[in-house]
Amino acid sequence: MKYWSLLLLAILVMTTSLSGFGLSFEDVIEKIPQTTGVRSAQLALEAASAELGVLEYPGDPTVSLQPSVSAITPDGGPFAQQVSLEALVSASFPVGLSEIKAAALDNGRSAVEAAKRNLELVKQTMYVTLFNLYTAAQSAQAEKAVLELEIEAAQASENISLQLYDSGKISLVELVRVQESLKQAESALIEARLAERLRWLDLAYAADLNPLVTLALEPVSFVLPELPRPPELTEWALSRDGSILQQIDKIRQIEAEMSKAGAFDLAATLKASVNAYSHAASVAYNTENRLITGSYSFPVYTFESGDSAAETNTGNTSGSWNLGMSVALSLSGGSGNARQTTFNEVVLEQENEKLSALEDALALNIRARYQSVLLGEEAVRQAERNVEKASDFLLVISEQFGRGQVTASEVRTAQAALARAEYQLQEARVSVLKASLSVAQSASYLDEYLQTGVMK
Repeated sequence: MKYWSLLLLAILVMTTSLSGFGLSFEDVIEKIPQTTGVRSAQLALEAASAELGVLEYPGDPTVSLQPSVSAITPDGGPFAQQVSLEALVSASFPVGLSEIKAAALDNGRSAVEAAKRNLELVKQTMYVTLFNLYTAAQSAQAEKAVLELEIEAAQASENISLQLYDSGKISLVELVRVQESLKQAESALIEARLAERLRWLDLAYAADLNPLVTLALEPVSFVLPELPRPPELTEWALSRDGSILQQIDKIRQIEAEMSKAGAFDLAATLKASVNAYSHAASVAYNTENRLITGSYSFPVYTFESGDSAAETNTGNTSGSWNLGMSVALSLSGGSGNARQTTFNEVVLEQENEKLSALEDALALNIRARYQSVLLGEEAVRQAERNVEKASDFLLVISEQFGRGQVTASEVRTAQAALARAEYQLQEARVSVLKASLSVAQSASYLDEYLQTGVMK
């Protein structure tokens, strides 16, 4: 029993000490490469790169051996008077990529570029997501501290009100109003504690942190530079947005198909052959498949029966030579290509309309998010004025308390009001940061914005 008590005490001490450790946003973003989404995107890029390596390889040379046996029975002669064993050796050597493989290679390269863009997009999305989750969790912790000050002020106000009520200086209605304010503050604190726990769980599971140990979060302190104007951001985004680049690739593929469909396809096979002394050899090259093929047939062993029976390992050799050269041409095109071109023209027009719609939507999205930044900056200025007013009021109340004109309860109330104003100012500043990151992300400008804020 004593052992388990000591173990439980050690766990409680460890948990308490761990909860006191601070965690910064810089610590959280170091977890980005280990998040599930980024790992999945990285694996997708590796798979696309590996597939591209396969597509770049034209293929292995192939060599085959084909033995054959033939038996010749002349009219009126004995069965299988002549038996011959022959062999055929053939080989093929790829010297390039065929048109089909070349098209597949282009698609593979596009897939790799798309995977790279997707990986960067996932990283940026995870950065913004973690920022939002971190600031939400930190805000919940900060608000809990403010609510605790407000409860202290409400409790002090209730104590004073009870004394005043007992002395008959205030009515029961005024006392109940003060007590209701205290109850509301206590209820808000309970909700804030729940929100703190939930926001921490959201952050912990997203950033691969220990959800059982709530760490104190440091306020976000970095300051972002001023964003470029929407026209500049739009111009920047048009050449970098993933969906627009993907649409441009699709249009280029259609244009390439139209260019190909408008011409005649010519394929040729060049072949040279020679036959001599029962040996035959040939070599051919196909311009469409980019493949060199060769073959060589020769006798291995020949057996003859009968009066002129003989055994030889070279066969019946003929003294004649036969040389040959051939060219096979294949020409395709015509009305079929013309119909395909007409179809591609319609598809191309549709895809260009889609591209224009994507560009308009991107520009509108950037402008809409930029307006949130402007509104947030105005909210910051208003919050700064509120902090200044709350600070001046606390100064006045403190001076009056020193002269005995107000109670300590009123000082605590002013202190809580200042804490609330400072909390709202921090919230307004964080809102501007969130809006700025959202604008930069929508414009594919997040990396540059976080590094320097200056377009390269």
